[in-house]
Amino acid sequence: MSWSKAPITLLSGEVEDNLSGIDPNSFEFRLNNGEWMSFKNDSAQEGVWRDEDEIPPLLDEGVTTVQVKVSDKAGNTGVSAPMGFMFDLTPPTLFLNSPTHPDQDRWYPSPFVRFLIGSEDNLSGVAAYSFLLDRSPETVPPKLDMMRADRHQLDFDLPSDGSWFLHLRARDEAGNWSEPVHYRVNLDSTPPKCGISVLRPKVDLSSGEIAFYTVKGDPPELLFGPARIELSLSEKLSEGPRLLLKKGSDVRELELSPSDSSGLIFSSAIFVDASMDEGQWELVVQGRDKGANPIGGVDGGRVRISSHIEARRGGTIFTKDLSSALLIPKRSFEGRARFELIPVGVGYRLKILDPIRLVRPLKLVLPLGEEIRGGNPAVFFYDGVHAHQIGGEVVGDRIVVSVDGPGLFFVSRALRGPFRAWAAPNPFTSSTLFHVVGGRGKPIIRIFTIKGRPIRTLRGEVLRWDGRDEEGRTVESGLYIFQALDGGRIATGTVVFVK
Repeated sequence: MSWSKAPITLLSGEVEDNLSGIDPNSFEFRLNNGEWMSFKNDSAQEGVWRDEDEIPPLLDEGVTTVQVKVSDKAGNTGVSAPMGFMFDLTPPTLFLNSPTHPDQDRWYPSPFVRFLIGSEDNLSGVAAYSFLLDRSPETVPPKLDMMRADRHQLDFDLPSDGSWFLHLRARDEAGNWSEPVHYRVNLDSTPPKCGISVLRPKVDLSSGEIAFYTVKGDPPELLFGPARIELSLSEKLSEGPRLLLKKGSDVRELELSPSDSSGLIFSSAIFVDASMDEGQWELVVQGRDKGANPIGGVDGGRVRISSHIEARRGGTIFTKDLSSALLIPKRSFEGRARFELIPVGVGYRLKILDPIRLVRPLKLVLPLGEEIRGGNPAVFFYDGVHAHQIGGEVVGDRIVVSVDGPGLFFVSRALRGPFRAWAAPNPFTSSTLFHVVGGRGKPIIRIFTIKGRPIRTLRGEVLRWDGRDEEGRTVESGLYIFQALDGGRIATGTVVFVK
């Protein structure tokens, strides 16, 4: 006796009586040794009984025994041997889960996945399973026996990242196949990668524009002033990113802002100041992707901080708000030095934090205020007592002027006045600088003794006198006369040298 998934629609058998004959009204049946019930023989053929509409509808799921009883016309009764029927019309119920990847909405970093299979079939019992693993959410496995019913576990090593689906069906002993069940596993085993670009500002002297550009070098170098760090991620993160600037025990977290709506590009503003030690700093990027993988690779994770400008290379420093810049040409001094340009009130203070001697002028780039644009602007130097006009060339929305030392500078409308010249400091011991205003911008300074003997002529952008004559000999202490000439205009004055 075996299980069947098809219902019985007909029962029949043979009956024989060679003497008095079968009583056609004596047919009875019983189920599972229960009460006897009469039924009508539907067969017109002699020696055969048949029933389609009385006994079969009573045969339900499970195991049922049927016996038939009949009498002959003489009253003799015969009983058939029990006939057994096993029906299972209900497909199995399946349960599928994963102890390694229990949440179907979550992403996991491990490609190894284990599935546990459970099933219910209260009648014939589960006989076999069919399954498929693919990337489609609704695949139906074929009706093929692929795994025995006594196995309740499937293990896989997923070959690649993404969403995978296990599709499972079960067959019971009656041949009923269950509806497929599907289980999703989301795999993200690849750590995110991060690229870092370091940018610093650059001023275009032809237009006055200040823009950021990518710093080359390994590691890239940052000078005093503002800079920008850009992160490019290989995938979106569920946690982070965080950007840390680290040197030894000095750890600084930099604020990051998204650069667009993709979630892959971020930028951070940084200002290099005197509080940061010179040398190599590490850029540490922290974060995790949807699979909880930490950022695994950082391309460009170092930067060199240099608060000193090397004379042989020169450099440019900027104010924090990027409104102003100081260009330090190559070999404009000797050695290395620190420079600062700081907004103060209506002007900007240029500081040189190390003792150096400038041999070439610096270029100071200052913004033009709204009230000055379109007029006749000029840069002024304030010596603590007087403001001295030193000129400048307008480029775009800024003005560029050559300066030969530290001090306080501001922009205002140019003064229309006489041709003037003066020396500062005065008196001096090591060197003094001549300032000329009201000319055409290419003055010459001639220096004479008080008796009128010429001892030195100065030309160029920086008019600095070091107390030496044309032969390089240090002159005597005392009062000297100077004469400034520019485009046919002449101004005179005196300067005192003290050894």
